[in-house]
Amino acid sequence: WRFDLPPASAYAVYPQRDVAHAAGVAIDPPLRLERLWLLVEEAGACGAMSEPVIEPFDRAGPHAVEWGVVLGGLGR
Repeated sequence: WRFDLPPASAYAVYPQRDVAHAAGVAIDPPLRLERLWLLVEEAGACGAMSEPVIEPFDRAGPHAVEWGVVLGGLGR
């Protein structure tokens, strides 16, 4: 990702599991859906941050997984 993100001195990454309000998904036939978006923002001079805790998905049985990256104000 370091070559794909806009230049910044540091980044903060915020995992987002509740994203249905931002974008709906329709799967036919319906499957259990796990979603994870990573909100990436310039961290500035905030110093080192703790590593985010991301609960693992339950991948048992039929399901769908979506992940994505949202650039929060980077590259403006």
